[in-house]
Amino acid sequence: MFSARLSLLSLGLCLAPSAAQAFCGTYVGSAGDTLLNRQSQVVMVHDGGRTTLTLSSDFVGAATFGMLIPVPAGFSEQDAKEISAGPVKRIDVYDAPRLVEYTCDDLHGNSLKSGCASCAGSLARGLLSGLLMDNLPALLDVAGIAPATLGIRTIAPTSVAELADDLALDGFVLNEESSRVLDSYIQGGSQFVRVKVDASEDPASAMWLPPVQISYPSEMMTLPIKLGTLNAGGVQDVIVHVIGTQGEVGISNYPEVTIESECMWEDSLGGNFSQFYSELLDKAYEDNGGGAVWVKEYSWAPTSCDPCTAGGPLDEGTLRDLGFEGDPNTANVTRLHVRFDPGAVSEDLMLYPRNHNPNWQQRYISYDKALESDFPICEKGWSEDPGTCEADTGADAGWSGGLPAGWLLAGAAAFGLSRRRRA
Repeated sequence: MFSARLSLLSLGLCLAPSAAQAFCGTYVGSAGDTLLNRQSQVVMVHDGGRTTLTLSSDFVGAATFGMLIPVPAGFSEQDAKEISAGPVKRIDVYDAPRLVEYTCDDLHGNSLKSGCASCAGSLARGLLSGLLMDNLPALLDVAGIAPATLGIRTIAPTSVAELADDLALDGFVLNEESSRVLDSYIQGGSQFVRVKVDASEDPASAMWLPPVQISYPSEMMTLPIKLGTLNAGGVQDVIVHVIGTQGEVGISNYPEVTIESECMWEDSLGGNFSQFYSELLDKAYEDNGGGAVWVKEYSWAPTSCDPCTAGGPLDEGTLRDLGFEGDPNTANVTRLHVRFDPGAVSEDLMLYPRNHNPNWQQRYISYDKALESDFPICEKGWSEDPGTCEADTGADAGWSGGLPAGWLLAGAAAFGLSRRRRA
């Protein structure tokens, strides 16, 4: 028997103290300003030859600065806007790596013998998930949303000197490295969405900018991470959520690595799930020799999930807010975790559809000796003398602490509750 627990992790937002997270643009400031971006989320919707990017990033260093985001030639200023942070938070919760606690009854039996076996579970799930979602914005505001105004317009410079002159109107300057990288985008035909940020005061710690959403015609799926490395302080991580109708998405020009999943995590060894998952990512990165790699963390239709994090499947309103206008039943959500040393980034990310829809998630199970016959132990493998549910006499399939036994779900960005069956 166990009591269901709720807690909060922040893997998608804060992987390790030394990690900085890239975004698809660059900050520019006044002479002497040091502007850093440590955390980011990118939502890419690609459907029908059109791409919509929602960019959510933090900043530290100054209260007034500029942000440049490259876009294709002919971009319309009407296709750039500020949106609420809610939809980005919502998808980060939905597709996050998750920790689940099972009982023997969850895997091998059904404790509720009445004709409506799932009614109590569904009721509790709905009440608790709703309660958590009501408080989700406060839980996820690790640094808070900056009280900032965004001035958004477009610029189509023919040279980096012309761009520098435009930025100088606001007192912003380009250093030598920024000029070189930005010039490569200009020579490639890019325009820029130019955002002027005016916060109320210099941030004492990192603060989140209101998300910026841009939409443009594009047959290809690319993310300009080269530009984001200009604000890096070391190895970078970027979380990319991709929504489309051609199955899950991969990255063609950097190697994919896999990390251990579908195993039992022994929390008795100390630490926490966030630290454990961060260490798995570190190991995969180091085993590949560093450089630039990516991991697929989730692939599923947005209309379902098993197990689900708080809030359940994505609703149609959230998908619309993120730019997906099609039938949600035809869509797929892919979560990609990209890690790279800025020096290893020779080109922007090139993404491609794989045209199949496998159900995949980074799922971990809270250790229970009775389940050693069902799951291997993380970093150890299968037990040589496994415990079994048949030999377990302590499992109770009834209610515990007012919640159904067999319930615990920990997402990387939030925890939720769900009745689970083994996938």
